[in-house]
Amino acid sequence: MISYLTSTNRPQIFDEGMESDVRRKLDTAIQGLDQALPGTFAALEHSCPNFMYDPKGNYHRWIGNTEELITHSGYFRPQHAIYFSKSGLRKSIPHEIVHMLDTMAGSGSIILFSLTTLYPNRTLVDEANMSSFAKTLLGAITGARICLVNPGAAEFALQELASGGTGMPITQERQEINNFVAERFANLFEQFAFEKLSTAGAKPTYFAKSFYQAITMWEPEWLLAHDSELTALWNGMLTQIMSLSPEQIQQRVLSF
Repeated sequence: MISYLTSTNRPQIFDEGMESDVRRKLDTAIQGLDQALPGTFAALEHSCPNFMYDPKGNYHRWIGNTEELITHSGYFRPQHAIYFSKSGLRKSIPHEIVHMLDTMAGSGSIILFSLTTLYPNRTLVDEANMSSFAKTLLGAITGARICLVNPGAAEFALQELASGGTGMPITQERQEINNFVAERFANLFEQFAFEKLSTAGAKPTYFAKSFYQAITMWEPEWLLAHDSELTALWNGMLTQIMSLSPEQIQQRVLSF
């Protein structure tokens, strides 16, 4: 079950419920993602997340994540909650949902699905021995515009990824690489969903449309050419989530 909450005048206190217009827009954003990537809503509902509407975007002051100052939205693992302000509602919900599902499908409170896919043995394995999911994700990371127009960028990304891994101890360098993989994963699937909806003739709303023109994102043609592989990777993540029992979901949330 999904919980819908709204901030109050009391710091860090949220009341149950959400004003109808905000709830309608949030539902539209979720439905768009589910239309592009069927099964998303079922996995989201199965994960029992909290959607917390904070109109003024004050939550970042006590979460301590300065990166979210730009989007005024974020997935906060300890509360299994997606926080969003008015601006976050307009363009960040799909991105944060991907982060949340990536976390829930992972092998633990820190190791996300995207990371275990790319680093199954805590290190980046040789491409010849990679799973199909790992090859898809690695191909996506090196298939962004910046890598296509500058082969050196792709080589640099590969070198950085090869030097990372998810094992302990987590050095600052490794944490940055882990964050890079997680952000690439979220960027990849929010844009993939947008392009699938656009290609189908829909007019997707609540996506960061202008951001998809950035050099770090993907050409629509590249995403559509790899539709089957990307869809399989997404479905693999959803399968992991749907295989969890309610007790396992609760245990995973408590471990965050």
